Amino acid sequence: YWQWGRAAEAAPGPTGPYPGNANSGAISGWNTTAAPAGSWSDASKTANDPCPSGYRVPTRAQWDGVLANNTKTNVGTFSSSTTNYSSGWMYGNELFLPATGGRISTDGSLPGRGQSGNYWSSTVFSTEDAYYFFAGLDTDNSHRTYGYSVRCIAE
Repeated sequence: YWQWGRAAEAAPGPTGPYPGNANSGAISGWNTTAAPAGSWSDASKTANDPCPSGYRVPTRAQWDGVLANNTKTNVGTFSSSTTNYSSGWMYGNELFLPATGGRISTDGSLPGRGQSGNYWSSTVFSTEDAYYFFAGLDTDNSHRTYGYSVRCIAE
């Protein structure tokens, strides 16, 4: 899970399939200050982009393109559970986005695993917010201190 505009992971995902491995509670020292605009960019990869060389965080327009140009198929049983790792959305024949949930902006706790999934875009919305892809539905915006997944795309 990453906060928008930051290169470092804000919180690791699960360490295994059992309830004790879920890593879903509040995160000590969760950063509640939003990264500045320009930390990630639609125009080019920045030093804060968490994706490996040759890849970048997609733009809002690219996420909108995923919705507009692919058939979506629901996979698994959608229920919020710290151990539900099997549900998500298949777009076309090649892109699967797990229902990872999202970390809360105030303490990093993780509701919604197995039921919802949020993936950051590089696109700024306002001085405190950025756009994300709400897998299964649309693009929306939220505060940059939420911890969402990142799905890297080739540059």
